[in-house]
Amino acid sequence: MKILPAKSQERLQQHSTETQGQSLAEYAQLKRQLLFTTIVLSLGIAAVVLVTYGTQITLSYFLGAWVGVFYLRMLAKEVDRLNEQGRTSGFRLGFPRLALFVTLMLVAARWNQLHIVPVFLGFLTYKLAILVVGLQDWGTSTSVHPSSNNSLT
Repeated sequence: MKILPAKSQERLQQHSTETQGQSLAEYAQLKRQLLFTTIVLSLGIAAVVLVTYGTQITLSYFLGAWVGVFYLRMLAKEVDRLNEQGRTSGFRLGFPRLALFVTLMLVAARWNQLHIVPVFLGFLTYKLAILVVGLQDWGTSTSVHPSSNNSLT
């Protein structure tokens, strides 16, 4: 049963395809922005830690930050896989990433040269990048549309 005329259906499908393509491009841009922001924040924080605490703690922080970047890439690939398949098995969904984090913490706990807290905080740097990118996005959306009701008041 056709509700719309054929030309209207074609236009609707073309608009849907264009919108989907635009959404995928925005998603790819967001992935790049998150990765770039995580790397920049990691390097900046590592420089401050180096000046403040010295080499050993900086190396601990940097190891955690590097694993955090790798974790973020694994997460993005899993989301990409969800998009391609439309579904995934529940058990496998987060196991490799959890194993990566647990391994990092075990290595930090067992190796005398590493400090657990800087490793953990370095790992969490990707979350700080998510907050920064989210706040940037929120700031641009409220400045672009000042008449919209996006304010907290």
